[in-house]
Amino acid sequence: MGVSSFFVDPEDHPSVLARYINDPITSTFHNVKYVERPDMYSCAVVATRDIVEGEEIFVSYGETYWEQQTYDPTAFTGEVVDVNAPSSERKST
Repeated sequence: MGVSSFFVDPEDHPSVLARYINDPITSTFHNVKYVERPDMYSCAVVATRDIVEGEEIFVSYGETYWEQQTYDPTAFTGEVVDVNAPSSERKST
């Protein structure tokens, strides 16, 4: 799959439940994925495994989302990461 031009940004739309899905930074915890529906300018959230009631939902926000951010997403992890490097090249110290 190539680089997506879509990402969820429901800032002004509290009814969009995808706003409550978090990016855990590491793919180990991903339990859903976005499936693009370009013809409808939307996407669907699809589980990649069984999810139990009350479990937090995690998905990758994607490079496009993180490239727009002005803060260090690892600020609370105790890691030191070069946030200017592409995510595939980021190294913790």
